[in-house]
Amino acid sequence: MKLLHVSRDALALGLALGAALLAYRFVLDLGLMGWDTYPLIAASQVDSAGDWFGLLTEEFMGGRYPDGSFYRPVTSSSFALDHRLWQLDPVGYLTTNLLILLAEIVVVYLLARRWLTTGWAPLLAVLIFALHPLQLETVPVPARRADMLFTGFLVAALALLPLAGRGPRAHPTSAKRANWGNQLAVAVLVVLSSASKDTGVIALPVVFVATALLVDAPDLGSRIALALRRCALPIAGYAVYLACRTWVLQGLGGHPGSSLFGGALMGLFRAPDFGRMLLFPQPWLGTPILDLGLAALLAAGLVATLIPVGNQTSTEDPGFPGRSLSMFLGLWITALLVMHGIAGERASWYAVPFLPAYALLVAQAAEIVVARRLPVAATVVGGITVVALTTSHLLFSSLVHDYPTWRQISREQSEFLDSLDAAIASAETGTTIRVEGLPLGLGTPLERVGIRSALCMSDYSVESWAELMLPNRSVRARLLAPSGPTPPTPGVIQVDLVPLPSPVLQPLRDS
Repeated sequence: MKLLHVSRDALALGLALGAALLAYRFVLDLGLMGWDTYPLIAASQVDSAGDWFGLLTEEFMGGRYPDGSFYRPVTSSSFALDHRLWQLDPVGYLTTNLLILLAEIVVVYLLARRWLTTGWAPLLAVLIFALHPLQLETVPVPARRADMLFTGFLVAALALLPLAGRGPRAHPTSAKRANWGNQLAVAVLVVLSSASKDTGVIALPVVFVATALLVDAPDLGSRIALALRRCALPIAGYAVYLACRTWVLQGLGGHPGSSLFGGALMGLFRAPDFGRMLLFPQPWLGTPILDLGLAALLAAGLVATLIPVGNQTSTEDPGFPGRSLSMFLGLWITALLVMHGIAGERASWYAVPFLPAYALLVAQAAEIVVARRLPVAATVVGGITVVALTTSHLLFSSLVHDYPTWRQISREQSEFLDSLDAAIASAETGTTIRVEGLPLGLGTPLERVGIRSALCMSDYSVESWAELMLPNRSVRARLLAPSGPTPPTPGVIQVDLVPLPSPVLQPLRDS
């Protein structure tokens, strides 16, 4: 029987990993896109052990990011390693992104294998995660790997939690050595998640809530006490990380618009936006309001399928997913909403960390439908919901649907950098030059199928590119102002950049 399970898992993982490789193989032909990619590379160069240590004591991107201050040493270290191995070859950085996605697929499968009970449900969950169209907002952009890293480390921490009382796949908690070993591993993963992106601050609360909810305990007090014991090492490691982050940033950091209390409430108000990106990332009806309404119907169908299972008691079927799992996944999503509200910024790729919880919810709903644990009408509604969501994600995945936007702006970037290089080579120090064709990027409107935020380069991206490619020349760049050219600066080549037409992204950059 064990051999059968191993073979089934190997087949399921092989299918998911193979589908992901086919879906995202095109990214290896792209350039180093993303406004933050070149600044990240410039800030993460290391030549000695002291330089590696310096990444732990420096602000993210070395202060090059113009709209806030952050602390992400794990992400910076990944760029330092890429630079040591690949210099500025895009293939290396994009291969790392692809490998991170494949690792995420493995840990999402392992988590689904542990929390879902039927053999096919983990495969459904991991395919939804791997092929969801939102992955196209992160995988082609090296700078967006921060979201991938913090999500992957958090899922791995959840997969290793020493939970008892959750059916045949629960960890044995009688062995103290195994329990402390799990605690240590979870503690390391929580810190890695938090240090990958600032949103990873939710890692410890999510792990704590999972420990408290997904165990058999007589009352709330017992659950909290048990969670405190099992999360002792993660709490200690998390405290050290927060102290280090506060010291490096000399405060909480974040975007200028970040708000702790008002922002948390604002994040909850953004639930419909994130819900649409998860349930309906690409339009079916071509009208945003109608597609939002259809997404709301699908969300209602999903909730109506999951909530009634709360009436099932653990004594009827201890391994069957019930209210506690649905509640935890909902709280995980809520924590992400709150953190994005506090951050005060919104972008399409910010929805990607929601995918593991969302994929598990859909797979759990599918289990419930197949098991026929609901009345006939509810079973039909649940079945239609699961089939509609799964079909939509598959049909709009890059395995089936072509998304030429990334290739287009990659070509535009290559042409622009050739022009920029030639212009700087012939420019005299202390002059202002004008270079046209800056590819800010493209943003596809909600009523059309496409990439919502295909950012390419901006003014501070150009400065970092020049820092890397032309270290002996002092180059400053800015978007050409309506008032006219930038006055020359002694000892500096000032570059005034004229962006390519981008009606969606130009107002975004100007703001």
